Parts: sequence; C-alpha cells; structure tokens
Amino acid sequence: MNPDKKDNWQKRQLILALVTTALLAVVLGSLAWFQYTRKLQTLTEVHVPSLWLEGANRQNIKTVDLGEINVEGGSFNKRYVFAVASNEKNPYRLQLAHTTNIDFTYTIYAAQRVETPPSTGDYETVSGTYYQIGSPVSGKYQNQDSKTKLADITYHSTTYGEYSNVQKNAEPLYWKSDKLTFPATETSAPYISYYVLDVSWDKDVYNTKETDLIYLMVMTEGNSTE
Repeated sequence: MNPDKKDNWQKRQLILALVTTALLAVVLGSLAWFQYTRKLQTLTEVHVPSLWLEGANRQNIKTVDLGEINVEGGSFNKRYVFAVASNEKNPYRLQLAHTTNIDFTYTIYAAQRVETPPSTGDYETVSGTYYQIGSPVSGKYQNQDSKTKLADITYHSTTYGEYSNVQKNAEPLYWKSDKLTFPATETSAPYISYYVLDVSWDKDVYNTKETDLIYLMVMTEGNSTE
C-alpha cells in the first residue's frame, strides 16, 4: 500500500471510529447501578409506569446513539435534549453513570420548551422545537476520588460483584442530582420537566477507538439511594 493510500485509509478508520461513545441508555423507574455482566452491556430494569424518561418532543426512546460525536470537528460540546415525565407530581432525582475512557465532562441543564427562539440566553433546537437552556442541575458524584477524579471502590461490588480484574477507567462514576420537582406551570398529568445533557471536552481530546458507556436514569425520591 503506497503512503498516500495508507494515510487515507487510516484517516477513514479514525473518522469511522470517531469517539464511539456508545450509549445513552434511558431507563424507566428504579434499578441497581451498573450491574456487572461480561461486557457491561446489560442493565437490570424495574419498570415503574408513573415515572419515565422521554426524548425531545416527547418521543419514546430506549437508547440514543452518541456515536456521532466528533471531537475534532471544531466544536467542544454536544447536547441532547430529554424529558422527565410522570403521572404523579412527586419529587425525583436524575442519576448519571459513565465509564471514563474518554475525558468528557457531563453536565445536565434544566431547560424550558418555548414557541420561538429566545431573544437572550442559550437554546437548543430539535425538529423545529426550541428549548431554552437554564442553570446546571445541582448534584455530585457519589464515588469520585478527589485526586484522580476517577471512580473509587465505593460501588465496585455493586457493579462487578466479586470480579476484581477491572481496568481503572471501566470502573464507572455515579452522579446523582439533588431533589428535583416538576414546574409549577405543569398542572395536569403527565407532568413534564425538560433537560439538556451537555457532553463537553477540551482541545486535547482526540478521536480514538476508546468507548464509554453512559447511563441516564430517573428515580423517585423514595427509590433514590444515598
């Protein structure tokens, strides 16, 4: 293979790989954190019909592919709009679990669906619908080492059971929001709150074949584990 063809082939491979940030798994109801299976591919679910997650514009979603993220495309973040819906106006918490192969920062913002583009502030557009972005949702990581910023062993046994041969970046971080409530303007079921998941990175992150798993969960306040 001549050098030019080899370089082009490698470039295509890099673009195809992009950042194969695998999965935003939308999970209904309550569940244990990442429960270990051979390749971290299975998440145990308990369906609770009174509380669920939806995509932007309230479409039903099970998984959202994050594989189109291109960290070398000139932008340093990618956003995804989602909604929390419920038949009961009870408090809830958002939870985010992710591995750390790629140096991404995950931030969840409160959002509001509006009819026209806001004249001030930031917003996202999904299929002709506008979502004004508000403040970051307050919360904290439950098992982050203060020095390395990677996961400590707090939830290792919950995640992997007795399996101990785990690469450090495959030990997932678990983030949990403070208590959240539905807007006062939501007066009839289903009650809806909109959010934006922002995935950001800096200039030192490059497209590689690394893969991360990302799980987004909503749990009733009563089911949320401290």
